[in-house]
Amino acid sequence: MTGSIFSDQLLKDLFDALPFYLMLVDEEHNILLANKAISRDLGVKPEDVVGGYCPKVVHNLEEPYPGCPLEEAVEKGHCAVEKEIYNEELGKWVKSVVYPTKLRTKEGKVIYIHMVFDITERKRAEEKLKEYASELERSNKLKDLFIDIMSHDLLNIVSIMRSMEELLLKRNASLKESREFMAIAENTERLITMIHNASKLAKLESLKNLTLEKHDLCEISRVVISTFTPLLEEKGIKIALKCCDNAIAEVNPCIEEVFSNLISNAIKYSPENTEIEVEIVDEGEHIRICVRDQGAGIPDEYKEEIFNRFRRLEGRRGGRGLGLAIVKRIVELHNGEVWVEDNSPRGSIFNVRIPRHASA
Repeated sequence: MTGSIFSDQLLKDLFDALPFYLMLVDEEHNILLANKAISRDLGVKPEDVVGGYCPKVVHNLEEPYPGCPLEEAVEKGHCAVEKEIYNEELGKWVKSVVYPTKLRTKEGKVIYIHMVFDITERKRAEEKLKEYASELERSNKLKDLFIDIMSHDLLNIVSIMRSMEELLLKRNASLKESREFMAIAENTERLITMIHNASKLAKLESLKNLTLEKHDLCEISRVVISTFTPLLEEKGIKIALKCCDNAIAEVNPCIEEVFSNLISNAIKYSPENTEIEVEIVDEGEHIRICVRDQGAGIPDEYKEEIFNRFRRLEGRRGGRGLGLAIVKRIVELHNGEVWVEDNSPRGSIFNVRIPRHASA
């Protein structure tokens, strides 16, 4: 390295060790010092650069190019300037920065630190990110369109199918004895439920937070249980509700969906003439909701997967995992957790733990 600006060898070595090229230039673009990285980027030796005219050495121009950061820094009163520039000849993006120092040349000219970084990879990454964001936006619009179609148009079609079924039954009551006809009716109802649940889940997935208010979880559970009375009587199933003394928690009304889906699943997979237990447990800063059934239980390898969308255990009729996915999403929005464990001597226990207060 040529020049007497650095008298300490350590400083010279540090200067040369920088991965980007760096120069000291005065306000008239005269190069006073350059590190070794300039050889890699420009194909010239640092000692051949010193004393040269920066526009000529770097850009092969007789005068500063339009938008030169050093020109702008001088014009603005010797301030720092940073610019991102595309070099068409090299096909690269660079970040060119100039910072004024308190140093002066013998002629009294301000000395600037001039650094140039290769940011090509970063710019490419930014472009890819923009493309991805654009594709994601298009995907979200398509998803919203699909949800609208599913929630309205498909639901209308299925509702017409159900109306036709009811009309056919009025004309011919013996169709109730037809397994084929009842299979059509049953699957129509399942399809309606699936459309409703998919629409709910899509809306929940797009939410970031919920409005929370104080509610009595025991009272919510009683209301939900009452809606299942016909189904409970049909299967001869009883529900035992156990509530703690203080079941007040700051929740969103959509918490009702948690009770509804867990109880619905418990009824669906419980044998006839058994008992389901719903318990609200006071855990201090948290409240735990437990739904115990006496069904077939859930193998360990499926205990986490069943909360994923469209996941269903082999051999089980009905459902597509959307109900438990809805439960999981609502619990997440309440900053809670949900899990399933084995009941004794048989069956499953679905647990939901949520903070009693929003601040928790």
